[in-house]
Amino acid sequence: MPGTQGQHKHTNRLINETSPYLLQHAHNPVDWYPWGEEALEKARRENKPILLSVGYSACHWCHVMERESFENEEIAVLMNQHFVSIKVDREERPDIDNIYMQAVQALTHSGGWPMTVFLTPDGRPFYGGTYFPPRDRRYGGQVMPGFGRVLISMAEAYEHRREDVEEQATQIADFLNQRGPGTRKGQPHDKSGVYNMPTGMVPLELFGNASRELASEFDPVHGGFGNAPKFPNTMSLEFLLRIHQHRLKGEIGTKATRPELEIVEVSLQHMANGGIYDQLGGGFHRYSVDAEWLVPHFEKMLYDNALLSRIYLHTYLVTGKVFYRRIAEETLDYVVREMTSPEGGFYSTQDADSEGEEGKFFVWTPAEIEAVLPHEDVEIFMRHYGVTQHGNFEGKNILHVAQDMSIGAEVERDGEGYLPPRQGALAVAREETLGRARDLLFKAREQRIKPGRDEKILTSWNGLMLRSFAEAARYLGRADYLQVAINSSNSTRTPDSEPLSLSTSNAPQTSSSIQISVADPTTIRPRQRPPLSFSARCQSNFNSGRWEVWHVEGLRRAVEVWQESTGSILPNKTKSGKWNGIKSGKQVSFGNHFVQLTAWYGRQSDRDWVVASTDSNLIVIR
Repeated sequence: MPGTQGQHKHTNRLINETSPYLLQHAHNPVDWYPWGEEALEKARRENKPILLSVGYSACHWCHVMERESFENEEIAVLMNQHFVSIKVDREERPDIDNIYMQAVQALTHSGGWPMTVFLTPDGRPFYGGTYFPPRDRRYGGQVMPGFGRVLISMAEAYEHRREDVEEQATQIADFLNQRGPGTRKGQPHDKSGVYNMPTGMVPLELFGNASRELASEFDPVHGGFGNAPKFPNTMSLEFLLRIHQHRLKGEIGTKATRPELEIVEVSLQHMANGGIYDQLGGGFHRYSVDAEWLVPHFEKMLYDNALLSRIYLHTYLVTGKVFYRRIAEETLDYVVREMTSPEGGFYSTQDADSEGEEGKFFVWTPAEIEAVLPHEDVEIFMRHYGVTQHGNFEGKNILHVAQDMSIGAEVERDGEGYLPPRQGALAVAREETLGRARDLLFKAREQRIKPGRDEKILTSWNGLMLRSFAEAARYLGRADYLQVAINSSNSTRTPDSEPLSLSTSNAPQTSSSIQISVADPTTIRPRQRPPLSFSARCQSNFNSGRWEVWHVEGLRRAVEVWQESTGSILPNKTKSGKWNGIKSGKQVSFGNHFVQLTAWYGRQSDRDWVVASTDSNLIVIR
């Protein structure tokens, strides 16, 4: 599709999309299609395999693969000649991402983005992976095949070994079908083969079993679960914090392998003191490439910061330690400053790269720090944040609280504001010095070129973020956070506007809208607020009467859409693994809100849905 757009040599169909990620690929020489009937029909008509590429705007390796391969004219010729190439933004289509990520995990025992999957014309995967270099590249003792060689191999396999391709595709499709709902071995089914949902409440003792399972994966040295790469796994920590509360009430009799609160605190402290946390500007990067939480992938995701600010808030409420409150507030302040639109909605992501370099905005050399701070503050700051001449990331320094410092060493005052004897004047002076230094370096950093930002507004993620602000406003007495929540809610819809309709996002570039994704009916287009935001507003005790009606209507409308689309009330269950990091709108909204509706209105139909959602792997704790 030759380009006619200004100075660009190529322009493809993605130029008509609203997703910032898809628009980034609109001038590739690849003949990209968005996911839709046009591309799928072309593949069927021409009997061509589909090359599906899935990523998102803030993904560093997505940008790398674009520069190396999708802007490469020779590779583009191969793609255009042998495949129907489809580009998908995983944030707009989490349903497509979840399905094909399961296939990639089954094939490679790993996953990530960019995700590259080869499909038969009817959409069944037969080969996949993540990032591929443009040419064969050696990593340690292994050689990663170049993307050009992969393309040729897949094209030849489809052309000359079709039976093998069909067999592989059938096996993968059968595997994915077996992982869906209604196919559980050893469980009661009716005559039609549909799984019969048990009735009654789930005993809390079963959650104690889940706690022991998580404890077996806990890293007692660095916190978190498992080895590198490490994701925050916020929902697991939230679950453990709730189990801790149940134990305090004497509601769980079984003994914990390791105290749940210990797991939560060790994990939260190490994350907040590591490089995964922005020590100057607040907010968390997406994940750490190492087990120590030191070197992150530098993109920042709205949903991560929504969930993490909430778990730090909840841990503060449980422990009373101001360390957790500080991290929660700094994270929320980051969202206000960097991720909030003038209308009040929340943007999706902030890129890892600036000026073409990963992490450039966030890292420092000793000379850069010395040029900003007063001489007497330099040594204190650099020692506290582990700054050295050789650095810890490509010759520069990711700021982190050095491991010889006490974890979470905040100046903890008693209830009347007095310092314990062990603290004293030196601790207060050190805290003031570090705070002053952070402020100066933050102001200097603001002069740098900032990472790009995906200003797409996803309503499910906005619901998560609004809830965090509403809870912080309520429990911390922060009127400014309450106003952020009000602005966000008002930016999407007023209670007097038209009836609810459903969609996934609102991108600012064009007037086009995205149709609803059946996998996630609670992602409601901005201008039609998600049920989660109504609940948060009710719980924050402001104008709650007029929002309760919309809360109930919004949730029930989401369920109606789901039932109309699938004939089932249960969301499609995908076991995408804890590394994925996304708590989707359906999981948050359906599970939590039917619990609330049951508590508020006592309807049996709502109670039945709580039981069903619990069995569907949505953690529900009374």
